[in-house]
Amino acid sequence: MGEIFLLLSFYTYHATRVVAPLLGIYLVVWRWWLLATQHHGHWQKILTEILIVMAIALGGSGPMLHQLLSPAVADRFQTTSMLKDINLITQSNQCLVWAGETFWARFWCHRYWYLARAVIQNLTSHFNWDYLFFHGDYNPRHSIQFFGVFYPVEMLALAASLAAVSKNWHQHRCVWWFLCFWLVVGLLPASVTYGTPHLLRTLTVVPVGVIMTAVGWCEFLSWWQKWWRLWGVVGVVTVYLGMIFMWTFYYRAYYPRAFAREWQSGYREAMWELSLLQEHFPDLPVYITRSLGRPAYYYFYYRDIAPQQVQAVVAEQKYDQGEFLTYTPDQVSFGTGWLEQEQLFVLTPDEAASLPATPEATIINDTAGTAVLAVGHYAPVTAQEQENEI
Repeated sequence: MGEIFLLLSFYTYHATRVVAPLLGIYLVVWRWWLLATQHHGHWQKILTEILIVMAIALGGSGPMLHQLLSPAVADRFQTTSMLKDINLITQSNQCLVWAGETFWARFWCHRYWYLARAVIQNLTSHFNWDYLFFHGDYNPRHSIQFFGVFYPVEMLALAASLAAVSKNWHQHRCVWWFLCFWLVVGLLPASVTYGTPHLLRTLTVVPVGVIMTAVGWCEFLSWWQKWWRLWGVVGVVTVYLGMIFMWTFYYRAYYPRAFAREWQSGYREAMWELSLLQEHFPDLPVYITRSLGRPAYYYFYYRDIAPQQVQAVVAEQKYDQGEFLTYTPDQVSFGTGWLEQEQLFVLTPDEAASLPATPEATIINDTAGTAVLAVGHYAPVTAQEQENEI
């Protein structure tokens, strides 16, 4: 079953497409080593297990391997990866100029050294105290900014877990080595990209922290006398309940207002208003601003447009880095193609106010009460109407 779940994780996020195969290879080698040392001569059994695992892995990962060769995935990798960062190459070239074109200069000034240093810096940035225990990922879409990846109290448990590892290293060294490998491999995908520390790209290593936290609490409570351990468990549970309450309160009461713009709050209400206008004006084109980011996906979702409908016309649409700029079945343009003609619109209030003929529009507020979108019907002023006004 473990192989099946590991294979399924391959389909969850970009980082797991690196982490899952490497962990799978490690586990297969580990399993092979255990069988080879404990069951001497049973090579047929060992080979059969390895072949079964390989067949499951190749058969299950086939669709995703095909998708990894698509232009969209390649474009995403080029956008986020720093493996070809021009700044690193520039620094390497400057080092060569200063040191001279000698053999040792070409060795020590090679861009791979600069790349290795950048990768190590990115990897170690995930061990920042503020990131781990106090604020988490600096992107508000990945963290509520009030807690880190772990609760602050878990610093005590993780410190105790290090004591447990040092005390039981030889007895459980295979497990500890596996957790160390998992930790390094799990941080590697984020370490070769920009914007670290990055929680989404390192979610695969959070279980390592959870395991070590559990080990740490067990080690911490083992230091207490037997009678006091029960009170220790009650204390730990009470602290966790308090932390969960604080996290939930902050998430429900403060976070939606403080970071409304990060989640494009207001799109749902705007799409509802737009649907009412489209019922009254079914033949008019629609223009939706991209100022809040990625309107196409909100349009498809809140208008209940099935993925099959979008996929049927995907080759006919215009794109910007994989993002829809048009959806021709509904005559919708996303941030491009504004024409001086009668049309429906979803704009920011400033964009709507700047139109030549100020239209009537419904103002949409986000969860913080800030006006973020205007939905309305635009009809340009004709020459005859301009003459009448004069």
